Amino acid sequence: MRSPAFYDFGRWVADCPVPECTDAVAYYRTEADAERQERYVTPFRCDNGHSFNVDMPPADLEKRIVAALADRPEAMRRWYPDNHERAAEAGLPIGEKVADLKAETAGIVEREESVASEREALRAALEAAGVEIREDGTFGGRV
Repeated sequence: MRSPAFYDFGRWVADCPVPECTDAVAYYRTEADAERQERYVTPFRCDNGHSFNVDMPPADLEKRIVAALADRPEAMRRWYPDNHERAAEAGLPIGEKVADLKAETAGIVEREESVASEREALRAALEAAGVEIREDGTFGGRV
C-alpha cells in the first residue's frame, strides 16, 4: 500500500491508506534522502499496525513547497498533492502549484499585518480612553 505525503502544520505527513484507519505518520527526510532526486518511497507502520510506503515529492519540489509556506502561521502551512483522496473528499485544495502557494502566502501575510495594525490601533484608542490592556489580553478601567 502507498500513501502520498502532504504538508500540514509545518511538517510532512502521510495518512495510513487503509480505508477504515484514521492514523497518520509524520515524515522527516534525512540528509541522505534529500540527495536523492527521484520520487522517494520509504516504508512505515501506523500505530494500528498497517504497513505502507510514503510517496514524497521530489526533493527540489519539497524544498520549494516548504519555502512557499514558510511565512504563513503554522496552522496555515499546508499543501496536498493531486492524488490526496482524503483532502479532496474534505474539499481542501489539492495539487496547488508553488506559484499559487506563494501568491496565497503573500495575501495571508498582508492580511496578518493588517490585523496586527488594526489591533494596535484599537489598543491605542482603548488606552487613550482610559482602558488598561494587560499582557494577557484582559482589560480593566472605566470608559
